[in-house]
Amino acid sequence: MFLLVTNSDDQTLSVVSINRNSMTQIQVYSESGLSLGTANAQICTQHGFGDGKKLSCSRTVDAVSYLFYNLPIDGYLSINMGAIPIMNDSVGGIEVTVLDDLYYPSAGVDLKKGETVTLEGMEAYYYLRGRDTGTFDSATNRLRRQEQFITSYFAKLTEIAKGSTSKVLSVYEAIEDYVVTNIDFVDMISELMAYEYDESRLYTVPGETVMGEKHEEYYVDDDALYDLIVQVFYEEVNPNN
Repeated sequence: MFLLVTNSDDQTLSVVSINRNSMTQIQVYSESGLSLGTANAQICTQHGFGDGKKLSCSRTVDAVSYLFYNLPIDGYLSINMGAIPIMNDSVGGIEVTVLDDLYYPSAGVDLKKGETVTLEGMEAYYYLRGRDTGTFDSATNRLRRQEQFITSYFAKLTEIAKGSTSKVLSVYEAIEDYVVTNIDFVDMISELMAYEYDESRLYTVPGETVMGEKHEEYYVDDDALYDLIVQVFYEEVNPNN
């Protein structure tokens, strides 16, 4: 999960990545939709207490908002992993320096750590989704790859948009069937393509992964998260002015 932060004053974007195993309060429901209260669980599990579409997304937004000290969140955009090869190839592929060895012979994927490649098709899919569940904290390793990809992808989109934003919109149209959102994507892209973003504005919810009774659990450093929220969302005011 990623929280996109827009600053209309200086026209910049920031991104805060959220570890899927971040422990927080989520809303729990029965199969019939009856509320069963709350539970302390991995934030990724909130999506499962819904319809897999808009209801799941709206409840996930609530969970993220709660994690961020009830910060208001204006909308969501959820993309099914099946869209990744289309997204990647529609911009001519994304160049990365591979962060982890990834070998999926049935899909023809064999990526070596340290090599620089332009991801194509299923390479992009497994680069963003693949992980060794037998390796401790593999979710964090995968998150690093996703952060890397997002930064490179936005740079590529920005370059494409210099010619025409319609080219960017064609990327969205190609994956629209894979998207669940409550925002006007056309308006958002028209505005945000003029905004600046680079890896210096990429942040991660601070914390540590530990092994729980059954699954890995990421415990957020609340004090460090509070400081991060102040850094990203607020400006210091001089009381003497």
